[in-house]
Amino acid sequence: MTDLDRPDFIKPSSDKGSDTSSDKSSGKPSSFLKASSDKEVAELIGRVAEGEISLQEFFELSKEDIESIVVLTDALYEEDRLDDALVLLEGLIALDDKEAKYYNAAGAIFLRQEKYEEALVALNRAIELDPDNLDAYVNRGEVYLVNAHLEEAAADFEKAISMDPREENHSANRARQLVWGMYQLLQECERQGVLDPDFEFEPEQDNTAK
Repeated sequence: MTDLDRPDFIKPSSDKGSDTSSDKSSGKPSSFLKASSDKEVAELIGRVAEGEISLQEFFELSKEDIESIVVLTDALYEEDRLDDALVLLEGLIALDDKEAKYYNAAGAIFLRQEKYEEALVALNRAIELDPDNLDAYVNRGEVYLVNAHLEEAAADFEKAISMDPREENHSANRARQLVWGMYQLLQECERQGVLDPDFEFEPEQDNTAK
C-alpha cells in the first residue's frame, strides 16, 4: 500500500526547537505511587474525576514519556498491528481527551478496519477539538466517500484542499487525487444518466493528481 493509499496517522512532535529538558522523567514515583493510604489514592482519583488534574499529571508522565508512546503507536500502525495501536491510542486518549490528533489517529484505524461508524465518531471529535485538523477532514471525507455520501465527502476534501494553498501537504494532495477521481466518476454517471440532477460538483482545475 502506497503512502497515497493510506490515511494519515499520528505523528511524533516535530518541534525540535522546544526545550524539553525540564519535562524529562526524574525517576521519582508518581503521585499515585507516593500515596501512603487508600484515602490519599481516593482523593487523587477524585481530583481526576473532577477534572482538577489529568491522568498524565496523576501518573506524573513527562512529555518525553508521552512522545515515546506516540512513537510506538505510529510504529504499530505502520506494521499493520492496528488492534495494538488502538489499545495505546485508547490509553493516550484516557491521559488527554482534548488532543485532537489522538482521535484522528483512532479514526484512521477504524477507517482501515472498515468500522465506519466508529471512524466517523472519532473524526467528528477530532474536528470538534481542532477545526484546523486537515488530516481529520481528509480521513472523514474518505469515510463519507466509501459510504457513497458524495456531497459530504466533497465538502471535506475541498475544506482540506483550501487549507493547503501551496500544495505541500501529503493529506491535502491525496484529497486532490480523490476529488479528481470523484469528478471523473460523476462525469461517467452523468453520461449514463444515473446521476442525481440536483447534485452539482466540479473541482478546481488544479486539483488533479500530483
